[in-house]
Amino acid sequence: MKVPISEIKEYLQNNEVPTQLQLNECSFISDTKVFIDTHLSILERNKGNKTFTPYYERLCDFYKKVK
Repeated sequence: MKVPISEIKEYLQNNEVPTQLQLNECSFISDTKVFIDTHLSILERNKGNKTFTPYYERLCDFYKKVK
């Protein structure tokens, strides 16, 4: 299920998230604020560009894990 970026952004801006997070067995996020800011920025600047799908997928995984 695709989650709109606007929904993810709103949730992450209005709720507390951990400062660090093990996203999956291969990915550890040491600074979640930087992760959120960079991923949202990249996705907003590159709407519709499939090259940046991994950023969307990682952000969705993060969102689902903290929600």
